[in-house]
Amino acid sequence: MSEYVTLTLVDQEKTYKFHTLKGKNLWETVQLSGGQIPGVCGGRGTCGKCKLKIEGERGPVKAEELKHLLPDEIKLGYCLACLHHITGPLTVYLEPGDREVKPGIRKSPIILARDFKPQLNVESISFFIPGLEKEAPIPMLTRIQKALPNCSIRILPPTLNKLNYLDRAGRPAIELFAVVYDQNEVRHITDKQKELFGLAIDLGSTTLFTALANLNQGETVAVRAMNNMQRVYGEDIISRISYCQDHHDGYKDLHQILVNNINSMIEAMLHEIVLCPQSIYKIVVVGNPVMLHFLLGLEVRGFAQSPYTGLFKGQFNMKAGEAGLQAHPLAELILLPQVGSFVGSDLVGSLVYLAEAMDEHSRFLFIDMGTNCEILLYNKGKMLAASAAAGPAFEGGAISCGMRMGPGAIERVTLENHTLIFNVLGEDKPRGLSGSAVIDLCACLLRNGTLEENGNITSDAHLDHDIKTTGAGNCIILVAGEEEQGPLFFTQEDVRQVQLAKAAIRTGIEMLLEQEGLSYKDLHQVFMAGTFGSYMDPQNTIAIGLLPPVPVDMIKNVGNSAAAGAMMALLSEEKRTQAVKIEEKVSHVELSLQRNFQEKYLAYLNFYNPVTE
Repeated sequence: MSEYVTLTLVDQEKTYKFHTLKGKNLWETVQLSGGQIPGVCGGRGTCGKCKLKIEGERGPVKAEELKHLLPDEIKLGYCLACLHHITGPLTVYLEPGDREVKPGIRKSPIILARDFKPQLNVESISFFIPGLEKEAPIPMLTRIQKALPNCSIRILPPTLNKLNYLDRAGRPAIELFAVVYDQNEVRHITDKQKELFGLAIDLGSTTLFTALANLNQGETVAVRAMNNMQRVYGEDIISRISYCQDHHDGYKDLHQILVNNINSMIEAMLHEIVLCPQSIYKIVVVGNPVMLHFLLGLEVRGFAQSPYTGLFKGQFNMKAGEAGLQAHPLAELILLPQVGSFVGSDLVGSLVYLAEAMDEHSRFLFIDMGTNCEILLYNKGKMLAASAAAGPAFEGGAISCGMRMGPGAIERVTLENHTLIFNVLGEDKPRGLSGSAVIDLCACLLRNGTLEENGNITSDAHLDHDIKTTGAGNCIILVAGEEEQGPLFFTQEDVRQVQLAKAAIRTGIEMLLEQEGLSYKDLHQVFMAGTFGSYMDPQNTIAIGLLPPVPVDMIKNVGNSAAAGAMMALLSEEKRTQAVKIEEKVSHVELSLQRNFQEKYLAYLNFYNPVTE
């Protein structure tokens, strides 16, 4: 008979107790309990991100753990959750925010140009039908069809049932209101004038973003963002594709998690402004191709190997109810077109937002930072796009003490007289390094000579920093450990992760420029999008060689341009048509197939700008 043991989860607010089977994996058990443990490898024991402090029965420290834990952390009781199996009663201390991701994270509203004018394809119109005659009764649906002779009526049975209660013999004419798409297709009828609402959704592999808009007024009324809970199966897209390959119908698991994520955000927004899901009549979605496939519940095996092709590419239209989203079942669900391979409709949405910058004289780079970095070169009307597998390093992942932006995250690092100064979000003690802080830190360590150009921690590093030796090599202690928290540190392997990520992005930039016979000096602007793009220090980004040495004032942060473009397509049929035309003009470049890809990639691993040499 299986033996049960008690597992206690402790966070800043509450203590949770439950029973689990002896021998169960700690990482899986905490995930199933509702706790969310950081990690980028999906529990494979390779990233070292799932550190937890535990008390109680534990086995010997494994060799793999020694590669990721400092001796001080081991003394404090830390382990890697994915390598630990429960042998007896255990108390687990969760970091703040690891218990759950609350659906109500507020973000700044989407800002559209003042002169942007909505142009909708859905409207609510008034019409009248005669009452039910006693002697020659005519069915309700027939009277509706006669009152709207130029429209196709596609209402649901529950709608007819509700309208039936308004109908009785001898009653005079009845005023009704129809929700009409494209001036001829009726999908809902009610006895009261309705305000129409729509959703713009950005499916990021790390963060999901939704915005609710009043279609009648063209205004954003609520927004939400949430961590993409698919990270349980891997922090990046490639890990999730691997999960689908290793598990039969794995794509269905990821589909359901994504739909549940989106619906929880929709529910929170509707609750905020007191609406029902049936008030949502139109949804526009952008995202990378794999995320779009997950939303539709489609297989993603085509993205596992060259030529990296999905099951669809252009704009995809369906009903919201068919995707399981909380909206009117017949609401229009539009997925904006993808460019191809790993370059998705989020890039297309961004270009809709940046359309004014796209003229016959301009040259610019657009870079959407993320685990899958999308890069576009605009050259006087010609557009080349590529994707670079940057991994999660610039979002706090794949870094020993990395974390996403939140309370306790170090967001800025500066150097004063060889001393590192940290700016921490909130009033919390520093808990980890955000992606922007990782960039700053590398730039500071290069400036004070702690890092060599090849990324090695120098032999003189101990003159300015506390250096410890671990199973993974030397590491720099950033913040000393305390009784309840281990130290924050930056390892040689962390430096390598930054080098790999920045080399992938820089190689993509240079190869697109090379294809057009251009250099960075020919550019007029560099647009940076995504969470990292919002927080990064341009000067430090150039200093580590991620960007070419363009004038700093040329670099412009455009925030969540993909979501802004989705909102424009939601509110304007002209913009949605523009998205289709833009996608048709973008040429996709598969970097790995280019002749000198490997040579350039190796050249950009070092922390310097070869173009300046």
